[in-house]
Formats: sequence, structure tokens, C-alpha cells
Amino acid sequence: MLGNQALPLPVGNALKVIMDPESGSIQWRLMRNQTGVFAGPTDPLSMVIYTGDQATYCVDVFALVNGTEYSYCLYSTFDGENWTPSAVFTATPNAIYGDQSVDALTIVRDRMEKGMAVEVLRGTLTPLTKQIPVLNAPPAFEDTRWPMVSVHVTSDGPAERAIGESIGDDDWDPATGMWKEGEGWIANTVLAIVGWSKNADERIAIRKAMRRLVIANLPVFGGLGMSRIDINQSDQDYVSGEYPAPVFSTVCSFSCLAPAYITDEVPVVTEITVDGEAVFSATQNSTA
Repeated sequence: MLGNQALPLPVGNALKVIMDPESGSIQWRLMRNQTGVFAGPTDPLSMVIYTGDQATYCVDVFALVNGTEYSYCLYSTFDGENWTPSAVFTATPNAIYGDQSVDALTIVRDRMEKGMAVEVLRGTLTPLTKQIPVLNAPPAFEDTRWPMVSVHVTSDGPAERAIGESIGDDDWDPATGMWKEGEGWIANTVLAIVGWSKNADERIAIRKAMRRLVIANLPVFGGLGMSRIDINQSDQDYVSGEYPAPVFSTVCSFSCLAPAYITDEVPVVTEITVDGEAVFSATQNSTA
């Protein structure tokens, strides 16, 4: 058994409380306050976090403030009337998570922006402005420098999940004495890379350039953690209604797998108590 203890959860404002009630108790109650002084299982100055006979841990998220120390006491009863308190134990919640996700949108938009600049320098694209902006929103007709490219997220969700949402290997940090672990999933991200032009022939050149840039960037995408790159291209025409003049677009549906996870640090379990009598009794009962 691990004994009573409370551990900060990496998201912050939350504590995981491990409860180790007295052996043979029929019910236990977890109390919390900020003074460390408990007047019993009905203490009006303490908050009841858990009452029952099943759970051996709970997550406390009730009005916790990061950086504030909280005290806990676990009461156990054998008859439902008399309660035995545990030693008081404390913990301080803090937000310690770090984002290690690969944001496909940011990467693709950046590579498209740099690639379109190369295409202009090579003369494969010849905009009057000598530049093709790559934005995260569709064009507003009056304020747009044509042609342009926009990149949008079509969908982003889990494609592959691990047991317990654990991802990657745990790393030991000797400097802090903590284990660094990761939680999350492999995300299936679908982007829409849209080339916009007021000229149908220019749209063809933009479509070809977009395809070249995706292919040329495959080593970059792979090196940054993106895999299973796939694209599908199609054209759309806006000739009436939506814009005051005809607008021609080419849409590249870009999909990939990329890790979406956060890392956190957890302490090493340094103290484990074992109830030898309970273990011996359980062994006798199982062999009787």
C-alpha cells in the first residue's frame, strides 16, 4: 500500500488523493482544510471530499488554488459510529504541464509562405504585387492582395490512443529527481490549403505550386513529427453572389498524423507500507 498522500496533477488546481483506510474499516471519509487541524469527521470548518467504502483514490478539484497548501485527514470507521483519524498529510497544487504537440496548421502555413516566395522568385508565379500572402482566413475582396493562399483546420481529433493515454517513454531527470511522462494521442489533422485568384489560368499555376510545395516539404514534415501525409486537390469557382467579381480557388485537402500531447513531472514513490498480517490472512483464505 502507498499510504495516504496527495499528488499535484499537472493541469493545476487539482490534486490526486490516494486513500489508505484502516484495514477492516467499513467506511472512510476524506476531509480537507488549510489549517491542518481537524475536529473530527463532521468538522464544520473542513470540506468533505469523499465518503464511501469503495474508492481508494479521488481527484480533488473543489476550489483549489495553485500555490496554496492544503491539508487532508482520512477518517476510518469499523462500526459506523466511531471514527479513527489518519495522520494529517498535505499537498500544494501547481500547473506544471508543457505542450509538446505538433501543430500541423502552423507548420504548413509557414512552409507554404516560404515556398510561395520561392515560386515567385523562380517566376513560376507572377503576381503584380511580387508577393503571395499566406493567411489563416479567406479573402475579403476589397482588402485582399491577389492572388493569395489561406490555410484552415478542417478537422483535428484522435486517430490512435494508448492505454491510459500515455504517449512516449518516461524520462528520469536526475537534476530534479522527477520522472517526466507524456499524456495525449496521435491526432489525425485535416487542413484546407486554398489558393485564391481572380484569374482562372493563374489558379492552375497556384494549384501546381501547392502540390510541389507539399511534396518538397515531405522531409520537413517528417522531421517535425508529421507522418502519413496525403493530399487531394479540387477547384471551386465563385462567379456570382459571394464576391463582386469572379474569384477562382483551388483547394488542397491536406491530412497527416501528428502527436498531440502534454508532458508533466511526477515524483518517485519512495515509501511503500505493507500490511503483513493482511497479506498472510489473504493467502491462508485463498489456500484453505
